[in-house]
Amino acid sequence: MSFLIWMSYTFKKSRGTSGVETKPVPAQHATFHSILGALNVVSEPYLFGHGIFYVV
Repeated sequence: MSFLIWMSYTFKKSRGTSGVETKPVPAQHATFHSILGALNVVSEPYLFGHGIFYVV
């Protein structure tokens, strides 16, 4: 499953993503967790470690 993400400069600045990298081969379910994490959604289904982004 392909996954393409584009973030505007304003969005990246508001989320503090300057030090964010991606994991090399994310699992298929990572899309769901990545989007929730990018939008700062806090809920039971969201698992931080399952997204494709991590802070370096």
